[in-house]
Amino acid sequence: MLKRIYDFISSNRLLTALFIAGIFFRLAFFLHAYRVLPVSTDEALPGLMAKHILDGEFPVVYWGQSYMGTVESFFQAVFIYLFGTIPFSVRVYPLLVGILFIFVTYRVANEMYGRGVALISLTLVSIPTVYLSICTSLVPPDNYLAIVLIGSSALLLLHRTTYKPISEDMRLRYHVLMGLLSGIGFWIHLLYIDYIGLILLFFFIQDKLILFRKRFWIFVLSFIIGFFPLILYNITHNFDTFTVAKGIGIGRAILNLTMLFKDVIPQLLGIKIPLYGDNWNTLSLPKYWGLILGAVYVAAFLYIIITRWKNILGFITLSLKRIGPTEMLLSFVIISIIIFIRSERANNWAVRYILPVFSVVPILLSAAIYDIWKRYKVIAGVMFALILIIQLYGNARVYMAWGVPEIVDKALDLPDDRPLIAFLESKGINKAYAHYWIADRLTYETGENIICARPYDERFGGRYKPRYTDIVDMSKDVAFIFHPTLGIPYDLFEENLRVIGGSYKKETIGPYTVFYEFVSPKIGEPLSPEGWVAESNYRQEDVRNAFDRDISSRWATKSPQRPGAYFILDMGRNQRVSGISMALGRFLSDFPRGVIVETSMDKVFWKEVVKLPRNVGSLAWKNGHPLFEMENGRTEIIFEPVEARYIKITQTSYANPFDWSIAELYVYEAIQ
Repeated sequence: MLKRIYDFISSNRLLTALFIAGIFFRLAFFLHAYRVLPVSTDEALPGLMAKHILDGEFPVVYWGQSYMGTVESFFQAVFIYLFGTIPFSVRVYPLLVGILFIFVTYRVANEMYGRGVALISLTLVSIPTVYLSICTSLVPPDNYLAIVLIGSSALLLLHRTTYKPISEDMRLRYHVLMGLLSGIGFWIHLLYIDYIGLILLFFFIQDKLILFRKRFWIFVLSFIIGFFPLILYNITHNFDTFTVAKGIGIGRAILNLTMLFKDVIPQLLGIKIPLYGDNWNTLSLPKYWGLILGAVYVAAFLYIIITRWKNILGFITLSLKRIGPTEMLLSFVIISIIIFIRSERANNWAVRYILPVFSVVPILLSAAIYDIWKRYKVIAGVMFALILIIQLYGNARVYMAWGVPEIVDKALDLPDDRPLIAFLESKGINKAYAHYWIADRLTYETGENIICARPYDERFGGRYKPRYTDIVDMSKDVAFIFHPTLGIPYDLFEENLRVIGGSYKKETIGPYTVFYEFVSPKIGEPLSPEGWVAESNYRQEDVRNAFDRDISSRWATKSPQRPGAYFILDMGRNQRVSGISMALGRFLSDFPRGVIVETSMDKVFWKEVVKLPRNVGSLAWKNGHPLFEMENGRTEIIFEPVEARYIKITQTSYANPFDWSIAELYVYEAIQ
């Protein structure tokens, strides 16, 4: 065995050197990131699921993200068992996936085009674009490079079954393996649909009666086996996975196409230098370098199209006589672009959604350079050198930027959490709320000794209830942690906190502001609505819905919020009151964005008791601490006890397109 390895290395020195260079390049990024970059929430979340796998759970999809499978977490569970919740345990997975991607890319290029193109492809992925370097050093973007690895492996099998003279028995085996890989890839992420589209297209091109062939149904059966866990999950969860992916109209798709070439592809190809996986922060190349690199890519792809236009037209007849490997790879790029621009989730920083094209772009680029080299060696050499130089430069810029604490702390929002953890531990606080970019990270770093939950699902607009939120909601001593650039500003939270009454302490720890030691206000029980009447300058006919004690009905302005809308409650007699609460029911977005509360005994002279210009919505007291009440949603307002018969609530801000709703209005009796 050792002799065979030695013989291979001796006869393939360039190939071996490139493989080793690719591995060492990734190890350099991995070790540097391990030293200077804290774990992010995108890394912590699958790590926390892995920890729960060790506790006997079997999560099929990400917590709160049913379009991503947990293959990664099952792998990481082994390392967390061995090493604990440290960065290495969650980063070894993308590192190994990145190394395997080098080998698979070489194999695909070698089988499709031969050794010359394969060596160029190997060089381009061994010293990759910055985005690919980040994907193999860190988890962000989660799971996506694994999709590309599995997809590239499926492409290799598709090429063999389409163009290689193989026995029917071997063809069936390839279809089984291709189906299993595709099923697992689809379980990992719905984005694998790009590869499924290409596979089905070439099945049909190869055999127009493919639906009647045994090998097709073997592929389908293997595919079902591969993503069977996802099938079971969806049967028991209302097919939730497939409600996430939504298409859009042609008009918006055209805008997405512009965005794709202006913002997304430049990051993928290194024309813009991303500082992190799918992050708004990018670095610039020196003047004209981006244009030069873009021109090289455009020239290479134009060369392919011009020299093979007759073959490309072969798609009109759907015949394999003209359609070769190059056309297969080009069609995959087109499929990926179409799916990207028609997706509701496409945006100008989510490079991950176009990442599958990296299965073919380095190979197509290498094929163009190699073909040009056979005719114009100097031009091809210059193109190849420019790409490598710019890729090396971009990687060096990111490598150095990661070593600057200010960039890590502020641009990437990954400050050192150790002082914060020490403070929480010193106060005996082991439950907290924070923005998602803080919450899962803090929970992972402490091995769940501190449970930090998202106060509400700010990431997905309330679609899911975040993991750990129930645990923190039911706890007594909790903290709220705020960061200056993430989520709600601490001063806005404090402004709303004062309105709901009670007391608290506040501390600044590095960039964080921590609220803790909450004491809830003392208020009486809600008054009976018997005998209440109301009036409003909007929808007078519906005002009784606001206190009929049916949370499913509501009073609403039925038009976007504008200053001046009011709701006046007449309690029928003077009452000593100290607060109100406006429940939202299922209309969680319809809380008043600004509010003034006034009281009166005669409806002539009004006393302003509360003015809240910026209402964050649904902040209320429960279990002795404030929380964002997201079950039915409510705006709670506590004030000094006052004698009143009338309570006037005026909406003072704007919220387009949301109206102002009150599903149920409660008035609290003041404690004597």
